[in-house]
Amino acid sequence: AEATSARGHILKNKSTKEISGYCIIDNGKGMSLNELVESFRFATDSIHKAGDAGKFGVGGTIASSTLANRKVTLTRAKGTEELLAAEVDINWFSQPGFDPEQACRVRGATREERALFNKFVGKKKHGTCIILSDPKELEYRHSHHLARKLEREFSISYHKFLASGKEIVISH
Repeated sequence: AEATSARGHILKNKSTKEISGYCIIDNGKGMSLNELVESFRFATDSIHKAGDAGKFGVGGTIASSTLANRKVTLTRAKGTEELLAAEVDINWFSQPGFDPEQACRVRGATREERALFNKFVGKKKHGTCIILSDPKELEYRHSHHLARKLEREFSISYHKFLASGKEIVISH
């Protein structure tokens, strides 16, 4: 919410150069702890209105599970200094005794996650970074092919966002 910039970054294995995951980053207002946990629900009791898709994770957990097995969300809310982290891994669901009510695990951000957030969002700035890793079957193995495809698709889908002076950047 309130983002003026959205960025997609393709993560790649340093040795093979193959895609190892994706990051979706925005400079919006970030999320509180309650909003972060709510964003991980596959279904919610919260009332949402038209246009809420893509805000605070509405639809994001289901969509991310089609791309990758693991989702980590890093977020810093406007007016706070704390970097929150939460994750879900689809592989957890097949473990004996797994409680789906506990699918979202809130935890501290790792050193690598903090560095990634600071690189893309900015140190002490607010926003959200979603990291999708352990990707499912890939149509594209190399990041430059996927980057070109995403640029084309985003320019078609988000033309109103772009026409309003906001930006979408795809990097790899």
